[in-house]
Amino acid sequence: GLSVVPNPTDKNTVITVQLKQAQDLNLELLNAAGQVVWKETKPGANGTVRIPLDLSSLDKGVYLLRMHRADGIITQRVVKR
Repeated sequence: GLSVVPNPTDKNTVITVQLKQAQDLNLELLNAAGQVVWKETKPGANGTVRIPLDLSSLDKGVYLLRMHRADGIITQRVVKR
């Protein structure tokens, strides 16, 4: 699973990912224009993975968090207020 808390947020949030087996994890945050504004790679991630996300430098709006992992792509909206 994938969760982002708090969401919406005005600056900092934490991405939590639950993985059943070790795998490479690639995360991207896209703005409304589809541009990647943040990227993180966690090779060999396993179990509960927590990744801090600082949105303080980004404009207010809706972003799309995209997580690439072995079994596909998961997306979630992240709102910066």
